[in-house]
Amino acid sequence: MNTAAAEPSAWSGLVKLAQAFAANPKNWGVLARNLIPVAGVYVFGWFAPMTAFNYWFDGVSALAAILASASAHTVVEMRDRVKIKRSSLIAIAVVWWAVLFGMLGIPYWIMIANLPQVAPLPLALAEIARSPVLALAFGSIAFSHFWNAFHGSYAGLPEKRLQTKVQADLHMLVVRAAVMVVVASVGMGFLLVPILALFVTAVDTWPDVLAEVKRRNRDAMPAAAGVHERAR
Repeated sequence: MNTAAAEPSAWSGLVKLAQAFAANPKNWGVLARNLIPVAGVYVFGWFAPMTAFNYWFDGVSALAAILASASAHTVVEMRDRVKIKRSSLIAIAVVWWAVLFGMLGIPYWIMIANLPQVAPLPLALAEIARSPVLALAFGSIAFSHFWNAFHGSYAGLPEKRLQTKVQADLHMLVVRAAVMVVVASVGMGFLLVPILALFVTAVDTWPDVLAEVKRRNRDAMPAAAGVHERAR
């Protein structure tokens, strides 16, 4: 028996990762969202500040969606534990969301206020107001984050798993902030943006892709054991 052929190669590992990625429709949505700045640069001629603003808006809307979902989950947990009016619970959730959004979004507020060359808010808003295509693109970004938060990766998770998932996704936002600074500072969006789109997609989807690979490996073990047993 050729043991070298039986050993997994780097290519087979990449194939498994690609198959695990393709198996989850949510991953394609993540890729499509991250390809928006690529289309902006190559098709619509976005300049570097607009591309950087895209990453800023992507991170801010993701943060808003993550915290909104977590706050809603907390409200549901509180409703089951304590007797309180629904209107009061909603008010608590809104206030809690606003406090967290304001605090955890501080790095983004600093960038938008003190680094206008990185994320020029007035200029970007003026461009979006003039272009229905831009408005649709940024609206799609925000919608995809909120849809994913309320109907995707956070839906139905137990409290402990939800906390771990939220923490991991918040860490991902740090990556987006770094990407934004790189694009605005270095420029070269024509070269960097496609690479960064793939990189951010890999970072966003890696936990789910890795979990899918592990699941497929577990499912393949009984089949492999049966083949070896018949070979004897």
